[in-house]
Amino acid sequence: MKTDGSDMNEKGKSLERSPVQNLKDLLNSDHVKNHFIKIIGEKAPAFIASVLNATQKNPDLVKCDNNSILSSAVVAATLDLPIDSNLGFAAIVPYKTKVFDKIKKEEREVSIAQFQIMYKGFIQLALRSGQYKTINVSPIFEDEFESYDIITGDVIIHPVSGGYREQENLEKIVGYAAFFRLTNGFERTEYWSLSRLKAHGERFSKSYKNANGIWKKHPHAMYAKTVLKNTISKWGILSVTMQNAISVDQSALKDWKKPIDNENINYIDSGPLEDGIDAGLSEGQDANAIENEETKAEKTSKEAHDKNIDNSSHGNYAQKDDGKPDSAETREAETHPGSNNNGGVKQGLFPKDEEEALEEQYRQQQANGRYPDFH
Repeated sequence: MKTDGSDMNEKGKSLERSPVQNLKDLLNSDHVKNHFIKIIGEKAPAFIASVLNATQKNPDLVKCDNNSILSSAVVAATLDLPIDSNLGFAAIVPYKTKVFDKIKKEEREVSIAQFQIMYKGFIQLALRSGQYKTINVSPIFEDEFESYDIITGDVIIHPVSGGYREQENLEKIVGYAAFFRLTNGFERTEYWSLSRLKAHGERFSKSYKNANGIWKKHPHAMYAKTVLKNTISKWGILSVTMQNAISVDQSALKDWKKPIDNENINYIDSGPLEDGIDAGLSEGQDANAIENEETKAEKTSKEAHDKNIDNSSHGNYAQKDDGKPDSAETREAETHPGSNNNGGVKQGLFPKDEEEALEEQYRQQQANGRYPDFH
């Protein structure tokens, strides 16, 4: 076999290999298989097979850069969320974006795969933490909805015999409600109207209007995910695993071999991707060398802004002599009232100081509009 992704026939002529075959060769290579074995152990072979199966079923995913598919699979494996449409925990979603080719001095369109957690995946991760006694998300139908209290979060509905819910009439859904009750007794309900969910999708997802995008193909799954994710991230107890999951949702790794940290995450769906391709990267190479220059610039600006706030403001946190917040635990307690900082926190995925790194990611995500802080 040649190293350029082609075979030689009996007459010595080059035969082009299919994208699926190239991906299969990549996923079944020893160094990739060993990487998955380190992450999920004996489940690695079945997981790799599920990734190949998901790719083969989606013609648009077949067109994606193989390294981005592999990167998305690595994230899913790290969170132990199978890529299986029958389970609905997580998915690998194709996106088209433009990158700037420094060699040709022009933009070109590429297809990049992105990891995406579905609402069942967030429920699964919440239950694993051991902190959630009950958690659910449900559509609210027109004939059963009475009122929503924006202060308490209470949603008042009444059952309707033979109504739209029993009919499964999706056209009569007026919104979605998410609810959880923690083991310590704290509970929260959040209701989002359908118009608010659509506005959120249009504002924060550049693929929202794409006819082949996940918002158009599976709108109700995305509505359920959106309200549940925002409810958990704003009101729930976030174990380190859950914080990591929120951070990597709707992203692609720049390099699957490197640790999953903020410097190695590219957010594709949440905003424009203006990437600089490294000098010397040829047309046929994979796109994992992409770096998001705009995101870097925004991060630098945001870090400087946050540093100024930390050094001058005394209204939010207790300050130490060096002018920084008292501790990551203090910030966690104030960010998530009723939470137990030690409860449900598992060993993190990140190689550096967990709490500080995740706190910075949270601020970065808010700056990019990925955690809209609704009041």
